[in-house]
Amino acid sequence: MINGINSREMILEILLEIEEGEHSHVAIRNALSKYQFLPKQDRAFITRVCEGTLEYRIQIDYIINSFSKVTVDKMKPAIREILRSAVYQLKYMDSVPDSAVCNEAVKLAQRKGFYSLKPFVNGVLRTIAREMDQVRFPQKEDDLLKISFCKVFHARGAGNQVAGSLWRRNNREDTGGFSYGTSSYHQMPDLSEFQGRGCKKSGKSWAFM
Repeated sequence: MINGINSREMILEILLEIEEGEHSHVAIRNALSKYQFLPKQDRAFITRVCEGTLEYRIQIDYIINSFSKVTVDKMKPAIREILRSAVYQLKYMDSVPDSAVCNEAVKLAQRKGFYSLKPFVNGVLRTIAREMDQVRFPQKEDDLLKISFCKVFHARGAGNQVAGSLWRRNNREDTGGFSYGTSSYHQMPDLSEFQGRGCKKSGKSWAFM
């Protein structure tokens, strides 16, 4: 914490703003511009965790859902983003000790008023830290195509909240196909490279069969 500014709390606020519809680069830039005195190392940490959490959101949500009884889409937004950013650090940032990641996430949940959810956050993250290597991601070609499509869809600005629900919906055993679309206030990004690869566009939606 520098001059009362907690880096992980800033990360949470940025991710929540992005989830509400703000562009990631704008949210990060605006947040950092408010605290010009932050050391370069802290600014780099905030930027990396925010960008990494967004880039690997599909994989992160898959990991969380593999260990949590409450799926990501059912969590309170603040808890969801606390877990996502923590799992990013656990999986992709070896320089941050696992114990520190878990402890800081629990403290952040408490600071945000979720005292009763401290055991949940602690339990999920410590289980993930111990057993993440046991997670097996889908290897089928069609599943990899879905992951690729979803990452590109998200990266091109078609919305932030749809990615996780897409993944869960697509992986139900009773679902033969799925569709992926945007709400009325988003424009469908150019995804023409997926046309004909088991994907079909119809209006503002894409379907995988």
